Amino acid sequence: MSFSNVYYKRTTATAKGCYVCYKPTTTVLATVGATDFVYTCPVHLTDRGFASVLGLMEEEIGKIKEEWEEKQKKKEGEKSKDGKSKDDKDGKSKDDKD
Repeated sequence: MSFSNVYYKRTTATAKGCYVCYKPTTTVLATVGATDFVYTCPVHLTDRGFASVLGLMEEEIGKIKEEWEEKQKKKEGEKSKDGKSKDDKDGKSKDDKD
């Protein structure tokens, strides 16, 4: 199985040893599907011999932004459904106060 040689910088919640110096780090270089990943210190990312930065194209940024906005709309829609269903179960609306 071959991996593409394009990795994205991510941050994790759990620190693990850096691939180069073994110091604890939460910075990870990962492929799109996270099938391959490497924990590395942010200092090593500035080394041109280790990794180089590929700038994202404006199209990619727009696509990612649209996907994020769609996910946020879905989450808001689910929250509003949950709030309405809870009110219906109680037989009271949010405006009714005792």
